[in-house]
Amino acid sequence: MDTYIIMEQKQMEAVADAIRLKTGKGDKIRCDLLAEEVGTIGEVYEDFIRGKILGTTSIEKPSTSKVFLFPSGVTEIKTQFFRGADGFRIEKMPDEITYIADYAFTNDHGWGILGENMALPAELTYIGAYAFSGQAMWYPKPLIVPAKVKTIGNSAFSTTMISAVTFLGTPDTISATAFETGNGGNAITTINAPWAEGAVTNAPWGATKATINYNYKS
Repeated sequence: MDTYIIMEQKQMEAVADAIRLKTGKGDKIRCDLLAEEVGTIGEVYEDFIRGKILGTTSIEKPSTSKVFLFPSGVTEIKTQFFRGADGFRIEKMPDEITYIADYAFTNDHGWGILGENMALPAELTYIGAYAFSGQAMWYPKPLIVPAKVKTIGNSAFSTTMISAVTFLGTPDTISATAFETGNGGNAITTINAPWAEGAVTNAPWGATKATINYNYKS
């Protein structure tokens, strides 16, 4: 059963003050210290985390000196939670995350918040529409899609710097626009798929310049 932050605003501010005292300027953002209070991240707390813990709401190039650490027990990233976020970096998501909702990491400002080689969670099953769209600074080489992923939504990875994709499993559904390239994006040139041609509909899933290597074995 999912649990959510139920602290009152004053309590949350007190926790944030304690975290700031323990981290110091430029240190990692100890969101993991909220573990006893937080079961999963909810979109209601976006402003709290940005304003009180991250200390920024400005549009700026992400800082490598600030790293967001997820609280323990997180299994879902809610709709739009990190949309347009800036001023910090995410280097790792917990493997226990199974669901990334629509627009979860969409970045309309053109800067990414995700580390260059950050892996998707091993237990991930669902990637929502526009979930990573516009994460222009995120360019793992290649993007590895975990074996348990079953759904990839519309434009989930549009306008990124990803140039290659390798699937470790066979999704049930990949949107026809999942990997489309928009303004400022980088065209995907290689897709490694461990299934036979035609087994997953909508190929090339928006990656019109890609070569698809079917029956791929990693």
